[in-house]
Amino acid sequence: MKKALQWIGNIVFVLLLVALCYIIYSVNKYQTVSIFGHHLLRVLSTSMEPEIVHNECIVVEEVPANEIKVGDIITFVSEEPEIYGYFNTHRVYDMYKNSQTGEMMFITKGDAYSTPDDLPVPYENVLGKYTDKLPGGLTLGNIIHKLSDSKIYFIVIILPLLFCLLSYLYQLIRILIFGAEDEEEESEEEIQQDSKDENVQG
Repeated sequence: MKKALQWIGNIVFVLLLVALCYIIYSVNKYQTVSIFGHHLLRVLSTSMEPEIVHNECIVVEEVPANEIKVGDIITFVSEEPEIYGYFNTHRVYDMYKNSQTGEMMFITKGDAYSTPDDLPVPYENVLGKYTDKLPGGLTLGNIIHKLSDSKIYFIVIILPLLFCLLSYLYQLIRILIFGAEDEEEESEEEIQQDSKDENVQG
């Protein structure tokens, strides 16, 4: 039982470490990390200040079009030439229904800007609605920003991960090769201990 719990603990630890690396890498590359319809993102611009500051990590929830209203902050895939194909997080300034397709269209604007964005956002481009800042999100965002340096990322993340994986593989190989011998030694020690206990009692 003890060995089984040890194995389970090692596997869980490695999986958590790999998941953490994936989250940090994804957020750093401005890709989405999705957990039950909630996305974790890092804001890379100052366009939503002071509401959302640069490098802040935010939570965005997938919602149907009818749950988005004027004043909400949404994250969407931008079609603006400067950031085409990237995620953008702006406030809904106005909205209307496309007369031809019936799809909801959103006019967006950054809080720090005086005018709305040039292009309307179709609902199909909307990732979700901003719900909250991640606790400690600014600190996490700044750490992730520093980890964007490949050398720092390797030293802080990849190197410890490799060490843990090698350690785990070493334990696995040791158990597979020497497991039976260890069990025999433990059995002999238990027999010797039982024998000593009987002698003491006698």
